[in-house]
Amino acid sequence: MAQLIKPPRRAHAEVATLVAGISLIASCSTGTGTGSDRFKKSPDNQPTNTKVPPIELDAASETQDLCNDPASVSKPYRGVNLTGLTMVAYGQVNGYAESDFSLLHDLGFNWARLPIDYLNYTEEGDWLRYSAAGLSKIDQAVAYGCQYAIHVCLNLYEAPGYSVATNIDPSGLSLWKDAAAQQAFATHWQMFARRYANVPADNLSFNLVNEPPGPQSNSGVTTFDESVYLGVMRQAIKAIREVSPNRPILLDGLNFGRIPLKTLNDTSIIQAVHDYDPIQVTHYKAPWVDGSTNWPQPQWPPFMASQYLFGPLHSDVSGSGPGKDYCQLTSEGFCSPLTFQGSFPAGTTITLTIAQASYADGSAANTWSSTRLVAYTNSPTSPILEQDFSVANFPADEPPCSNACANATYHVLQPELDRDFSFQLGADAAQFSVQVISGDWVKLSQITLTFPTNSGLGSVRLVPAIQRWDVPQAAYTLDASGHAQLSGSPPAGYERDYNAVGWFQDWADLKQSGYQVMVGEFGVYNQTPQDVTLAWFKDQLDAFKGSGFNGWATWDPYAEFGIMGPPRPGEVPENYASHTLNRPMLQLLMQY
Repeated sequence: MAQLIKPPRRAHAEVATLVAGISLIASCSTGTGTGSDRFKKSPDNQPTNTKVPPIELDAASETQDLCNDPASVSKPYRGVNLTGLTMVAYGQVNGYAESDFSLLHDLGFNWARLPIDYLNYTEEGDWLRYSAAGLSKIDQAVAYGCQYAIHVCLNLYEAPGYSVATNIDPSGLSLWKDAAAQQAFATHWQMFARRYANVPADNLSFNLVNEPPGPQSNSGVTTFDESVYLGVMRQAIKAIREVSPNRPILLDGLNFGRIPLKTLNDTSIIQAVHDYDPIQVTHYKAPWVDGSTNWPQPQWPPFMASQYLFGPLHSDVSGSGPGKDYCQLTSEGFCSPLTFQGSFPAGTTITLTIAQASYADGSAANTWSSTRLVAYTNSPTSPILEQDFSVANFPADEPPCSNACANATYHVLQPELDRDFSFQLGADAAQFSVQVISGDWVKLSQITLTFPTNSGLGSVRLVPAIQRWDVPQAAYTLDASGHAQLSGSPPAGYERDYNAVGWFQDWADLKQSGYQVMVGEFGVYNQTPQDVTLAWFKDQLDAFKGSGFNGWATWDPYAEFGIMGPPRPGEVPENYASHTLNRPMLQLLMQY
């Protein structure tokens, strides 16, 4: 298999801004659209470039005899994603081997999600004519699942008119707008429902489309919301249930599997969550994620602090503006500082790594100029560190801005800095604070404390983990082992943000309301160290189990996210069945 099996992810939270190139047309059944040249037919109305005669819908829909004596599938589901047919563009066209299923069975897995590109089973240029060879590869996987007690979940990773990975369908049509794409989508699923009508529900399920976008996705379209999504999905659900009423059906949540569906009103549908949160842990140094090679090495357990320090521009004395909550105005008239309490001996060096800053662009539109960052032990009026971010220090036409960091809407410059600013304590201190006392905002990527050599304390590195924009800063106690714990309770209204797995609460609530929930994908790219990866996995698995989810599936076991992929830093791989097995990861997974 190809070494980089994992296609570009759209992984939650801030990742929506990282992949702003997603282009969707979002309204339901409002157009017909026109196809690209790739979907044109020859004059005799036959697909061009076809070497093997295609089969028509009736033949593709013939019920297959694949699962006469299926092995019983245990629960809860412990699964993987097999990518043998996931993306034609990535060369994933070969299908699945019996050894995939026998190996998974031997390792203790019982669920295999098959993300599939519809181009792998349709004829080139015509999505309503089918490839017998392509369909037979899917047939074989279903049969292997029945043989080896592995539940198979078919998923359209690349659906007619939509792909989270490549964004552009060869047809030029949109699943969210064009009736022709929607009809093809429903027809494909009804074809599969007929073809596999005799496969028991315990052995096969349908996960209709992979990772729909978020509401009002930043894609140049007017709207995309739950009603648009469900309008399309209900056409396919109806088509499936007409011929296979008991087939289990899964729907991914919105925002790439992160937001539960609130208006589905059908508890027979299993809702699927994808967990790659936070992206700074799960996609560290992933080459398709912009900027990830410059992220600080991830930590877990995370330091649950906001990445943003807000200046007085975000204060709102009247208590009615957007900053009224997250600013947390102090008596001095500043937004809340990031404060550390503990024992900090004289000579301690504190280094702040600033990822980005926002300051006035020097135009007449702003009456303020600089964004000033200070650090202090007693009062912001007596700082140990003062750093101005302004056009004087970081001009628009020089690096790191280089005329490419202007925000014209707010008349500010927002360069990505990735620069260190250090200060040293001249006397023993029981606390120190970092605060923005003028201007807009500063984004922290890391805080490093280096203690004096004679203290015997070494150094501490803290990576703020709260990515959400509008979260206030708080105070932390740094213990002797270097762990920073929140001092007291989280700011009111932000409890979930200060919980490392707080975003799961909506899914836990969904499960309590009567829906079934399955984790369709989760995992960590192999540049994140082994100890951090295992600690992250444990917390996610605890959350899945504690919420009563049906089960979970990691990404491709043979690739960078998987238990048999290229080793990660700190991993000692085990040779197993011609693969490099991450035994500690497998042992952890099998505890849940």
